Amino acid sequence: MHDVNGTKLEVGDNVLIPGVITNLCVGTPDYCNVSVQTALGRRPDGEKESFSAINTAQMIKVSGGGMSFGLAIEALKNGLRVCRAGWNGKGMWLAYMSGMTLPPFNTQGTDRKVNDRTAKFIGEDTPLETLPYIAMWTADKKWLPGWLASQTEILANDWMIVD
Repeated sequence: MHDVNGTKLEVGDNVLIPGVITNLCVGTPDYCNVSVQTALGRRPDGEKESFSAINTAQMIKVSGGGMSFGLAIEALKNGLRVCRAGWNGKGMWLAYMSGMTLPPFNTQGTDRKVNDRTAKFIGEDTPLETLPYIAMWTADKKWLPGWLASQTEILANDWMIVD
């Protein structure tokens, strides 16, 4: 990977992202977790603009390779899909699904509402609020909500971002 000036990046190098000065603080030669050291830029109108901690967990892919489970979780939270090189099934990956609220089954005039299968258990007049979860796309192309990591997966360093 190269920064905005075309300089090749290595682990530990400073990274220049437009408007943000960052430092590659942890990772492998392939993936690095970027954290903001100092960040002060200028808006188009010339006013100073500071950047908050929202920029502190951006995943930067330097080349190909593996990363820790912790970095994989950060990638999921930033909207990326991840998988393990060690998984036997082809095409398997994980995704972070944010929570949502659906109106009750008996709501009129909406395309999104609690389905009849769920309403059978919670009642037709009960809205549904879901919590965030991690889902897996399985090797046989099925959606598995609520995927759980084993100790082997938590300790593995072969996690990858799915392009």
